[in-house]
Amino acid sequence: MRGGAVLRAIGAFIAAAVAIGVTAALMVLPFEPRGAWPAGKIAAEVAVVIALVLGIPAHGMLLLVKRTSWRSYLGAGCVLSGAVTLLLAWLGFNEVPGVISIAVLALVFGLVGSLTFWLIARPDRAASRHF
Repeated sequence: MRGGAVLRAIGAFIAAAVAIGVTAALMVLPFEPRGAWPAGKIAAEVAVVIALVLGIPAHGMLLLVKRTSWRSYLGAGCVLSGAVTLLLAWLGFNEVPGVISIAVLALVFGLVGSLTFWLIARPDRAASRHF
């Protein structure tokens, strides 16, 4: 990856975290307007941590195996959301209604984050130019 692609990927990770925060805020807004800002902020902070720990290695692996289509990134978002759900269940959030709620939220956030990342980073274009 060249300098421009690296900067675009960094910007895409940041934009994906912001998109997840906005999604969380919009989900909370109709029910608890005062809770929209904290929910969005917390979701964005968690998304940054997950992007650093899981997203960067997943992006690297997808580039390595030359799977750069939007379908591949949505699939990776589903897999990572499943990993986050399992991690939270292992940490003690293991009641069935709680796990189902966490799984649905993780799936929504994983899809929003991965698609936002792909739309900005466009690894399919970068891969065709640099490999």
